[in-house]
Amino acid sequence: MKQTALIGLCFLGLSDQVRAHECDELVKMHGLLGRAFIQCHYTFYSRGFVLQAEACGSKIGDKAYKQLLAEGKEAFDNRSSQMGPPALCAKILKDFPYTVRQ
Repeated sequence: MKQTALIGLCFLGLSDQVRAHECDELVKMHGLLGRAFIQCHYTFYSRGFVLQAEACGSKIGDKAYKQLLAEGKEAFDNRSSQMGPPALCAKILKDFPYTVRQ
């Protein structure tokens, strides 16, 4: 019985780590897509996606949230300078059709 409880606790800990990692990626993506929304002049940015990313702030903390958001914005800027804004904007529309629209 104790062994089962320990295994369950290990899975719970792993589950929290997985959720934290998912939050990291989600917040970075929010930074990238938020920057794209403005720079590419999209007319739609999924409110549900924004709410999910913002909810991660309470899970990962304000400092980490701001850092990850900045990393996502920087990723957009770097990719934009490599590909050019029109090509990147078109790629993001293609890759995230349910999250952003023109």
